[in-house]
Amino acid sequence: MDRYFPADESWKHGSDADGLTVSTESIERSKALAGEYHANRKSLTTAEKFLSLIMGVIQVNIDNEGYLLVTHVGETNRFVEIEPGIYRNLRETRTQDYYGAFRTLVFQTDPFGHIMLIPDGPMTYSKAPWYATSLFTIATLLVSIAFIMGTFLFWCIRLAIRLVKRREKTSIKAWQISKGLALVFSLMLLLLLLGFIANGETDPVYQLPNDAYIPIETPFLDALPYALALLSIPILMMALFLWWKKSGGITARLHYALYTCSVLTLIVLFYYWNVFTLTFGLTVYVFF
Repeated sequence: MDRYFPADESWKHGSDADGLTVSTESIERSKALAGEYHANRKSLTTAEKFLSLIMGVIQVNIDNEGYLLVTHVGETNRFVEIEPGIYRNLRETRTQDYYGAFRTLVFQTDPFGHIMLIPDGPMTYSKAPWYATSLFTIATLLVSIAFIMGTFLFWCIRLAIRLVKRREKTSIKAWQISKGLALVFSLMLLLLLLGFIANGETDPVYQLPNDAYIPIETPFLDALPYALALLSIPILMMALFLWWKKSGGITARLHYALYTCSVLTLIVLFYYWNVFTLTFGLTVYVFF
């Protein structure tokens, strides 16, 4: 290639002093590129889609001088625009890994209008919408799961205290049904989380789950998301019923309403990240 297609290599070992300046137009173009990018080589039809939150995620920001700050595999590099949409790494050397040299980045728009990042490596990346970014998704998951499991623990402790003190049950039937549904949901969610932890080891190179190489049959765990989605329907109906009948105190009803919101948020996340199949998800939400 060097013999038949010689290229100007003066840029390959350049630095900030090469005369490359960041123009106003370049800054405006760079601002539109800031965000989180997920690798396109991934599973899109199973729960393995969740891996895009950790598999080679690239964070793109812009500094005060207009340079791109690109963080990948725990390392941040500064890039300068050499042509519209084409950026060069300003560092002389970079820690080598299995994602390529990472010397040049090209930004383009795909046929659907999404911004794509194309480095000099084996992967391509697409800009994630705000609701699919790692920070938003993980934070939403943690808050929802923490509230659900916290409620589960709180009700279990109250039940244990009542049994120890041998207090008579004073809850009306609607509240007994509502709490029973919530406790079953929380218990199944706990089993699902334990199953994910037990079977969630990934290959150290491309971060694929181990069952991508050696399929592991887990019919019970595979059925839990479906059961959770179905159980969210009566939980929502009971929450509406409690407010309609004004059953119990307003604090208790608000608590159960927040629990229901956490449940529905979790189901929506499971639907988006393909924890259960598209057909089943559409069936559940058409019912809503």
